[in-house]
Amino acid sequence: MIYTLKNDFLKVEIADMGAELMSVRSKDGCEYLWQGDDRYWASRAPWMFPVCGRLPGGRYTHDGKEYELPNHGFARRSLFALTAQSEEALTLTLNADEQTRAQYPFDFSFSVTYTLKDDQILIKLSVQNTGDCVLPFAFGAHPGFCAPLEGIGSFSDSYLEFAEAHVPNKILFTENLLINGKRTPYPMRDGRFIDLDRDFFAEDATFLANTCGRVTLRSRKSDRFVTVEYPEFSYVGIWTKTDADADYVCIEPWCGLPDLDGDPHEICDRADLTHLQPNEVKSASLCITFG
Repeated sequence: MIYTLKNDFLKVEIADMGAELMSVRSKDGCEYLWQGDDRYWASRAPWMFPVCGRLPGGRYTHDGKEYELPNHGFARRSLFALTAQSEEALTLTLNADEQTRAQYPFDFSFSVTYTLKDDQILIKLSVQNTGDCVLPFAFGAHPGFCAPLEGIGSFSDSYLEFAEAHVPNKILFTENLLINGKRTPYPMRDGRFIDLDRDFFAEDATFLANTCGRVTLRSRKSDRFVTVEYPEFSYVGIWTKTDADADYVCIEPWCGLPDLDGDPHEICDRADLTHLQPNEVKSASLCITFG
């Protein structure tokens, strides 16, 4: 089912499958969100839970038992229930069940709340531990935006502008797209800008830590822009396919990273996960502005 939120600035469509954002259109009809294409990337804006990225061999262990979990977890392929709705806001929730426990033997409630405010979408992610043991998890966003914006010009006319000059750290990955535990300073053009071209994505995604928490997608050929503010997220990823016709870029705030390369690990021993006590709640919000 598709739900619609709208105000005087935006019309937004959200699916119950994965609680995924499906469309963001301005009042004059400009589509900002990548509309999916099986040739490159069929998704639009999936949510990562209970892991972000990959596990070694797609597996992990818990209490001596091995489990399989797909890349980015199962939330993006799960049906969420509508738990609150108004004209400009809604909440979709995924609760643990037999299917999730077969992959992830923990009890949880994962909610995504969308709220429209003028030309912004405010998004709140919340996870509650509804079980009686520690809940280890990560969550993150994976929205894809049209690049070039408004379909004017080419992908290489697009660039990212961070809100202030700084030098973040780049997360280093292995050939298996798992982390190797190392980071390196990542100087940007004039301390704030990343120019987007296909060569930038030759090694897949770039993930940065210690950023300023606000980045804007712009184009040299259009006045349109998308600003993503993510102060409560530890990392931001930048990704697209290298295919010449893949006209989108993903800006991905994450709380958590892929696992270290090697054998499957005990999930509760991973340092880069959130660990919730029974009944405890973890929330994080992001704001996306469309201009």
